[in-house]
Amino acid sequence: MALELTFPRESYQARADVFLDIKCPETGKRGSTVPCNVTQPAMVKAQWIPRGTLFPGTHHLEPRPTLPPVTGGISPPPSRDCSDVSFTYLYWTIHDFTYQDPRSWDNPAATASLNISLTSRVTGVCVRCQWGQGVGVAEYSNNTMIPVCAPEVPDPLHSDSTFLLRFNTVAKTVSIEQRWVCGDTAGTYS
Repeated sequence: MALELTFPRESYQARADVFLDIKCPETGKRGSTVPCNVTQPAMVKAQWIPRGTLFPGTHHLEPRPTLPPVTGGISPPPSRDCSDVSFTYLYWTIHDFTYQDPRSWDNPAATASLNISLTSRVTGVCVRCQWGQGVGVAEYSNNTMIPVCAPEVPDPLHSDSTFLLRFNTVAKTVSIEQRWVCGDTAGTYS
């Protein structure tokens, strides 16, 4: 035989008074600051109103109905689920990388260029990122080129991938940020 007990949720009043032992020297001028010693609480007095007695002015809480979790899928569904690989092997294959130093740092957009293609292992998305006057992109700040990235082929997983690539012209380093969505092949969750 199984017995299940349920109790209504109620609000209760609780109060705790803490009494500290504070000693300050009697010397000191009016308006001046003097160091005082505070010791551990000398006394703690806790009070609880007994179970079943509500705090004045409150009512019993009604339990909320439990609802099934809301799922949001991907439409159309992806050809494969990339959830597991999203948490394990994040890397990109970089190919067709070219960089041209500017002839003048006063106006790097006029003479510098950056072209890079990369493929995401997780989503399979391949993008081409370009920076320079020839492609109409010239966002440059703090020795960093921020090219515009566009997909070279359609997104095979419908992952809504977006890329933000930064190239530091002094350190010669590339920073890649990719955001994407994964979901199951039935399209029921993402």
